[in-house]
Amino acid sequence: MTKYAKILILILTICKFTTGFAQEFFTQNYEQDLIDLKVGEKKVVFYNLIGTDRDLKNTQVQISLPDGFKLLTNSSEISSLKIGELKKLFFTLQVEPNTAFGSYPFLIKLIESNTVLTEYPMRINLQKNQKIEITPIDKPDKLSQKAQEEVSFLVKNAGNDTETIELSSRSGKVLGSSKINLLPGQSKIIKTQNDLPTSNQEIRLISFDLLAKLKDIEKPFVSLFTVPIMSFATSKSDPYQRFPISASVMWNQFNSSTEKVGAFTFDISGKGFIDNKNKHLVDFIARGPNNFELPRFGNIDQYFLGYETGRWRAEIGDKMFSISDITDNARFAKGIDLKRKVGKDEISVFYLKPRFIKTISDEFGATFTHNFNENLKSSVIYLHKNHKEKSFWRNSDFVSLKSEFEKSIFKGRGEISLSASQGVVSSGFFYNSSLELKKLRVFTNAIFTGKNYFGFYNNSLLFNNSAFYNISKKTTVGFSKNISQLNPSLDAFIYTISPYFSSNNFSINHDINKYNKLRFNFITGEREDKMEVQTYHYKERLLRYFYDLKMSQWNVRIDGDIGKTLNLLEAKDSQKYSDSYRYRGLIGYTPKRNFGASVFLEHLNTTRFSALDNQTKFWFYGINTQLNIKNSLNINVNYRNNYTPDELYQSQSFLDASVNYRFRNQEISLMANYGYIPPPVNDRNFFATIKYTIHLNTPIRKKKGLGSVEGKVEGVKTAGVILNLNGKQVMTDAEGRFAFNDLVPGKYYLGANKSTLGFGNVLDANMPYLVEIAPNEHKPIALNVINTGKVVGNVALKNNETDDLEHILVEIHNEGFSKVTTTDAVGGFQFSELRAGDYQVRILSENIKKQYLIKNTNQNLKVNKGEETLFTFNIEEKKKKVNFQKEKIILTDL
Repeated sequence: MTKYAKILILILTICKFTTGFAQEFFTQNYEQDLIDLKVGEKKVVFYNLIGTDRDLKNTQVQISLPDGFKLLTNSSEISSLKIGELKKLFFTLQVEPNTAFGSYPFLIKLIESNTVLTEYPMRINLQKNQKIEITPIDKPDKLSQKAQEEVSFLVKNAGNDTETIELSSRSGKVLGSSKINLLPGQSKIIKTQNDLPTSNQEIRLISFDLLAKLKDIEKPFVSLFTVPIMSFATSKSDPYQRFPISASVMWNQFNSSTEKVGAFTFDISGKGFIDNKNKHLVDFIARGPNNFELPRFGNIDQYFLGYETGRWRAEIGDKMFSISDITDNARFAKGIDLKRKVGKDEISVFYLKPRFIKTISDEFGATFTHNFNENLKSSVIYLHKNHKEKSFWRNSDFVSLKSEFEKSIFKGRGEISLSASQGVVSSGFFYNSSLELKKLRVFTNAIFTGKNYFGFYNNSLLFNNSAFYNISKKTTVGFSKNISQLNPSLDAFIYTISPYFSSNNFSINHDINKYNKLRFNFITGEREDKMEVQTYHYKERLLRYFYDLKMSQWNVRIDGDIGKTLNLLEAKDSQKYSDSYRYRGLIGYTPKRNFGASVFLEHLNTTRFSALDNQTKFWFYGINTQLNIKNSLNINVNYRNNYTPDELYQSQSFLDASVNYRFRNQEISLMANYGYIPPPVNDRNFFATIKYTIHLNTPIRKKKGLGSVEGKVEGVKTAGVILNLNGKQVMTDAEGRFAFNDLVPGKYYLGANKSTLGFGNVLDANMPYLVEIAPNEHKPIALNVINTGKVVGNVALKNNETDDLEHILVEIHNEGFSKVTTTDAVGGFQFSELRAGDYQVRILSENIKKQYLIKNTNQNLKVNKGEETLFTFNIEEKKKKVNFQKEKIILTDL
């Protein structure tokens, strides 16, 4: 006997005389024998049993679960267990949905002849499940025209903890208390009162809803359903061909330090088809007169006409021309633009005279665009520009290749451009892209133009590159590198002399929870004023922090900077990094969805803007408010007292206020702005407008030869069926009648809303139903709603053999009809909404036919109205027989 055998016998002998645990249970995959379980989860628990006392026969393992838990499977019978033998056992458990969450103890018992030999304690940690079910009670299938409707909902706590529920409704108001407490499994009926709209339409849909909000879940639980309102007064459609037009008259007041001007202007615009067949589209703008030019406020004279038919599009007059990102981007001009589509391609030629820039006389060119597919298109652009550079007029020619690509995770567009000006060749480049993977996002924006490239940008460089990586669902890190040395071709619209700047930015974003967000940025960079008299040029090293807290009605935000600033305007021997800090706080309050207000206060202490080594202190404050009353009255006020010098390179607003009131087809608007305009204006301006607008649906001709459809629905369903004729909808009345009036002669398609026909019902006609209307024809139509049948079947293997029976193609067909479906994981299939009649069913999958014998293929069956027909394909696996003939082996199918 070996030494190891003696040790084993000694261990077994010791275990034999141990009476604390006659047999031993243990698990390997659960720490502290604790099982985590979710509602709806089926948990398989593996455990081991070792014989340590004596040999056992015909024993049983019993799992004693607490109330609310049940066993789905259990390997409980043990025929024998010898000393030292290991049995690997398992059981599967599940919890009832309303069992309260928490920790539950239970026992695994080994039983012999009704005697418990040993017990093994374990615990279940049932996790919290928060779920609210909202079910409409007595949901109406249609409503008649009336003032109000009460709707009842059954609200049930389908979770496993007592919940405090806040109730609300977007369609009406909750009757009674809007806050209720429900125990697990408990329910309560909630009623809402809803105002119904008045309408002269034949049919209008209205939605009813109830929202249940839990404290710890951001998204509310919602129940929503839509009901048609049926008007018993049939209204005829508009017999006129109409052209939508908006007409406005305005009084504009402009004040600055050098002038004060007031003037009336008008604004008329329209867009619509001018023919019955909607083939000729016209849009126009007429705005003026030109009492004073204030393009920065959008108040200029403009006369524009556009026409489109088929593949042609022509535009003439004043508009914003955009040739490309770097040749000439967003230039307001007077000109002509002609476009033509040819297959997947588009050709455009244009001529324009920019209105608000004195250094460009005129431009003309052409664009050819080819769409390779839905993801990729490319354009070749030619542009000729007559412009002024350094007091000399010159001609420049540009040729560009521009491409755009977009597919799932990647979007990108780029342009390569060459220019020739007075015999000097230069180039430009533009690129913009975004790549969004599961955890990584990368954004890139780049512009480069040479010193002799006189497009929209000249002698410019821009590089912005950012990358963000999601470490977890709550935490994101990022890095960005930014360089900007842009020199745009300025006009009266572009009051932006952007500074030179470069920066590096490392960020950490952490969402503590859905209410609290935390951001940190580590920034190094340089910023330089481009004006001749510089007001700033500095370098900085900053830590920027940001904290945001959102509650039901309140929003609190705290952010700021702490770091060092080097003022490069100081004398070189005096330059040194000094402390810089900024503190900012914002409080927002939104008591209702239609009203909100916020205030902020900011303090900045820095040496950025001083030519001497002096700390400059700034205080900024402001307020924002919004009020919306029944979508007819909107009031907005935004105020800020001042800005830092390096923010005044572009137009900034100190006060924006607007009031807009809408009633029927009319609007009255009051707008006011007080702001700063950078050089060359370099002044503070006040601009105010009062505007009256009327929206007209102007008739341009009466439609001739109009017809109508008058019909009736009969059968198992008549009233409340919604019918659709080329987008127009009506509902059948109590007798099933319906009508579509004033129809332009032509072809129409009549369809039915399937949900209004009733379960298992269809129209006894090929839908959509073709209706041809001749001039002045009043066409009668009769529709019959019939009840259908269903075929429910399965594919069954002989002798209950198991195999993969999923995705088998099955067809049901008869003369003129065919429908195909696939089997599920256990071989089941069904065909619904079948008209009564004789059909044949067959298996189409060729691989099934090769592998199995199908005894009842292409079987006949009969479908009856409102009945379910059962059917089974009996199949068995083909077997091989082996024939031995001398030295040959032949396999044949039985």
